[in-house]
Amino acid sequence: MTNNEWQEIVRKDIHRHTSIGCKISNLDENLQHEVCEVICLKCLHRWIAVYPTETLLKNLECQCGQVGYVIKTGQTIFDEVE
Repeated sequence: MTNNEWQEIVRKDIHRHTSIGCKISNLDENLQHEVCEVICLKCLHRWIAVYPTETLLKNLECQCGQVGYVIKTGQTIFDEVE
């Protein structure tokens, strides 16, 4: 099945649910999350990570495929707004 065929199936399914009164909600919209710069100690790749607050750093996966080597760099991403 092609990507376009999958998109058409999803579009029809969403239309069917919204036409019968179901509300489609983005569950991740209100999820508490963390935004920080992290680094993989295995391959030294740095990136800005956005992940749910409950997620442990040891569970984050780097692009190199390794899990358990990610730490925060301490770099400030956003200044606190009062």
